[in-house]
This record gives sequence, C-alpha cells and structure tokens, in this order.
Amino acid sequence: MDVTDQEPIEAAASAVEEVQDDTLTLQSGVVLRLKPISPGLLRRAAAKIPEPEVPRVYLDEKQREEENPNDPRYLQALGERSEKQALAQMDVAILYGTDVKLVPKGVLKSDGDWAEPFLEDRILSEVDLDSFRKRYLNWMLFYALRGSDEAKLFARIIALCGLTEAEVAEVMASFRSRGLWGANPPVPTEGSS
Repeated sequence: MDVTDQEPIEAAASAVEEVQDDTLTLQSGVVLRLKPISPGLLRRAAAKIPEPEVPRVYLDEKQREEENPNDPRYLQALGERSEKQALAQMDVAILYGTDVKLVPKGVLKSDGDWAEPFLEDRILSEVDLDSFRKRYLNWMLFYALRGSDEAKLFARIIALCGLTEAEVAEVMASFRSRGLWGANPPVPTEGSS
C-alpha cells in the first residue's frame, strides 16, 4: 500500500481517537474529562426558552387582524431567543458534560479567588457563586475557557452525545461564541423537526 492510500485511513483513525479521547486541554491549561450527556437534556434546555409571541396587525383591506412574522421586533426577538437557547445548551454541556481532571500550577481552581475581580467590577454577584454548580459554571465561563475553547468543548460534548453528523451540524450552526453572536437560526427543540 502506498502513502496516498494510507492517508485517509490515518485521518479516519485520528478522528475516531479524538471522539474516544475523553479529555480536552483548554488554553488556560485546565484539563477536562468529558462525559456524554443525553441529547434530550440539550433539547430540554433549549425548549425552556419561550418563543416570542408573533405580533398581529390589522389589515384594512381584509378587515381583520393577521399575524405578522416579518415584524423587525419579532425577528430580533427570535434571534435573541436563539442566542439564549445556545447559552442554555452550553451551560448544560459544561455542568453535565465536564469534570476537572487537572488544574495546572499557577491556575486558580473553581473554589479559589478567581472571582474577586469579577465581583469587584460587578460582573458577578455573590448569588452567581452561592453553590458549587454556579461557582463551577462561572469559573469555566469567566476564567478557565479562553479563545476558541467554548466552541471546541461544545463540539466534543455534542459528538459524545451520539448524534448523527447532520444533527451535530444543526446544533453547532446555532452556537456562536459568547462574544460573537449573530442572527442564529432557531435551535431544534422537542417536537420540532
């Protein structure tokens, strides 16, 4: 077998190994153990965000009210809903799909003083840190995750869920890094197709 025949096999093996590898090293140096979560949990998180009400407009020529799904405020509300759904799904992925395997020397742990500047600048409040789960989630979001870590983490958790490639692509299309939101398509929820 020549080298060109071997390359696709090695690429496929590498992709399988990546999914089978249950760790992810973040840019901060923190090493996470990744765990599969139920796709239903992600759908449920998205479904908790209510759909905006479609505005109605009175049409003189028809002498009745009809829904106006092209209203700019409604379209903006749909985009905001999509953003909130993606944030909720990311929070679920962090809380249920990760454990800390290693925090390197020089990096503060979730139970450390990492939150002090965020509290001082009123980015976080004591309520944001009043339980282990809230503290862990906010430590991940505000301290441990950097650069493209969020997208990589979410993609790996989604892959561990056992979703098909098409389902992974659909969920990933709705996800944008928290500082780079744009108009996103609605995230599939329970009962949608």
